Amino acid sequence: ILEQRITKIHNVAKPEEIKATAVITEDTLYLYGTDFMSTDEINLYMMQFPDMKVNWINDSSCTLRFKSTEEAAQAYHQFSVKPV
Repeated sequence: ILEQRITKIHNVAKPEEIKATAVITEDTLYLYGTDFMSTDEINLYMMQFPDMKVNWINDSSCTLRFKSTEEAAQAYHQFSVKPV
């Protein structure tokens, strides 16, 4: 499995640009850098939000839709990288 993941590193997709026609929803977060994560691994990482849904955009990014804007904000503050 490790060899598969190392080989796959050459297939990393660039972040998706937000299109002018995109609908922005406050209960959804964009997650980039998921090249080596499965849906199950993302669900495990976000297990405190059991109603969250993963929507894959490509191998490198997905959106996480929460049951409420409040849960999305909580996940954002809890899991986002903070500047040092």
